[in-house]
Amino acid sequence: MMMVAALAMMLDGAWTIDKDRAVFGPVYVTTSVRGDNAQIEFECAISMAPTLLYRPDSDLGGDGLRKYVLKELTYRFDDGSPERQSWRYRTDYASANSQADAAAFVTQMIGARTLVVRAVRDDNSYVESVFDLTGSAEAFRTTFTACGIQQWRR
Repeated sequence: MMMVAALAMMLDGAWTIDKDRAVFGPVYVTTSVRGDNAQIEFECAISMAPTLLYRPDSDLGGDGLRKYVLKELTYRFDDGSPERQSWRYRTDYASANSQADAAAFVTQMIGARTLVVRAVRDDNSYVESVFDLTGSAEAFRTTFTACGIQQWRR
């Protein structure tokens, strides 16, 4: 884990890797990238499944009390075609619905330069975010290694 912290310090300031942060007790590792009005986070904890989150600066809607609602999230890497996945929406974030969805998203993210995400709010309006992914590959690989994930590496 010491190597993770050392490597994180060499990465661009937009990326963070938190080491030994307690979340329900296990060791916690996260990598995030800040966009124009949102953040994408990949996190994992020992003995917990990895999580991929989209956190816009403004709420996605909802009453904050329900567990989640499945809704479509649209994204596009570089000049590629838009792709759609069903994500779990809560009031202040959306998360990939499955590890397979997260893997598909992050695998493309590692090799991309830009990402555009479009999420639908409860009132059917949209929040669209643009991310510069320059330098993301090494940050995500570091987190994957710390989390024991090998299949997502390129």
